[in-house]
Amino acid sequence: MHDEVILDILKHLDLKTLYLMNQVNRRFNNLTRDPLLYTSLNMRNICCPTYFYNILCYFTPRCKYLQQLDLTLSNFSFSHFVQFFEDCGRHLTHLRFIECRSVDNNVLFKISEICKNLKELDLTGCLEIGNEGFLCLENLESLEQLKLGNTKIEAQRLCKILQRNKRMRELELDYRLGDCIGYPVDPVAIELRNSCPDLQIINLYEAGYITSKGINALADCKNLRTVNLGGNIIDPDEADVDDSLSRLLSSCQLLEEIYLDCIVLTDRNLKLLAECKNLKYLNLDYVKFVTPDNISIILEQCPKLQAFYLLNHNISPYLIGQWEKSHPHRGMSALIQPVYVCASNRTTMIKLFLITLLCVAVLANLPIDKFNQPGGKIDELTNIMGQSSPLVRRAAQGPPPNGPSNGPPPNGPPMGPKPQQNGFSKSLKESSLG
Repeated sequence: MHDEVILDILKHLDLKTLYLMNQVNRRFNNLTRDPLLYTSLNMRNICCPTYFYNILCYFTPRCKYLQQLDLTLSNFSFSHFVQFFEDCGRHLTHLRFIECRSVDNNVLFKISEICKNLKELDLTGCLEIGNEGFLCLENLESLEQLKLGNTKIEAQRLCKILQRNKRMRELELDYRLGDCIGYPVDPVAIELRNSCPDLQIINLYEAGYITSKGINALADCKNLRTVNLGGNIIDPDEADVDDSLSRLLSSCQLLEEIYLDCIVLTDRNLKLLAECKNLKYLNLDYVKFVTPDNISIILEQCPKLQAFYLLNHNISPYLIGQWEKSHPHRGMSALIQPVYVCASNRTTMIKLFLITLLCVAVLANLPIDKFNQPGGKIDELTNIMGQSSPLVRRAAQGPPPNGPSNGPPPNGPPMGPKPQQNGFSKSLKESSLG
C-alpha cells in the first residue's frame, strides 16, 4: 500500500490512535510524524503543568501546520506556552481557552504578536485577563468569532476591537460585561452596526441592559441569524422598546434563533415573529403577552420551527392543551414547557409554614421542667397535631444515626437554551490526553 493511501487513512484517526500507530514499525513511525496529520489539536482538561509540558514536547515537532488548538480547562506555565507558540502558532486560525486560569495579560500579548491569522478566539471564563490584556486584541484584524462570556472586558475596549475586526460574524458576551451590574451594552450594539456588517450571531445573555437605542442598532444588521437578549434589563416602561423590537423582527428576515425575556409582547410583535419564516428556535422567558391566544399564530406560520421554549408564563394549561390538539404535528407537549406554581402547591407551602410557626410558639411557651422531660415536647405536639402527623412521627424517631443530610440545594427555574456552540470543535480530533 502506497504511503499516500496510508496517510489518507491516518487523517481520520484520533490522536491516541496515531500515538499507538507510530509504535507498529519504522514505516508507520515515520508516517505518523507527518505535520499534515496534526492541524487540529485537542488538549482539554490537562491540569498538571508537568504533564502538559511533556505532551507539548511530543507534539512540537509534529505541529508545524497547526491551525486549531483547544486548551479548555488546562493548566500550563507561561514559558512552556511561549516556546510552543513560537514553534507551532504561526498558522493558528482557531484558539479556545474556555475557563483556562493560566491565560492572563502576558498570554494574550503573545497571541496578538504571533497569531496574525486568528479567526476564532474563545476566552470564556478567563478571569485573569485585565484591561491591558484585552488591549492586545486590538492588534488582531482577522477575527470572525469572538467569545468573551464571563470576562471583565469593558465596553469601550470591546468597541475598539470591533473597529479593527470588520469581518466579525459572531460575538458572545453572555453574563456580566465588565465589573458593574447593569452595564450598558448599547455602545457595543451601535459599534456592531457601524463596523461589522456581516454579523450573524449576537449573544448578550445577562451581559447588561439594552434599550431601544441598542435594539435599533441591531435591527440594522441585516444578516443576523441568532439574537439572544435573555437576562438583559430592558426597561418595560420605555415607550420605544416595543417599536424597536418590531423594527428588529421586521428587518432581520434571516433570523433562525431568538431569545427574549422580561418584556411585553404585543399582538403586533407576535405577528412579526410569525413572519420569520426561517425561525427554528424560539425562547420566551418571563414574557407577558397582551393576548395569549394569539401565540398559536407562531405555530401555524413558522414552518421550520423545531423548538419553542415558553418558560415562566401565566398561560392556562387548558389553552396549552388546546394548542396540543390543534397542532399535533408540532409535538406541543415537548416544545412548550410551562413553569408555574399551581394553586395546590402554593396552598401546601402556606400550610407547612403556618404549622412550623405554631410548633415554634408551642415549644417556646412550654414550662422549663416539662420542656426538659423525656418525651415532653413530643407529647405536646401530639396533643396539638395528632398521632398521624408526619412531623410528629419524624420527631419521635429522632435524628438519623449519621446526622442530617445536607444535600445540594434545589435547582432554580430553567434559564432556557443558549445558542449552540459553533466553531472548530466539530473538526477537532478528540483524544483522552486529559
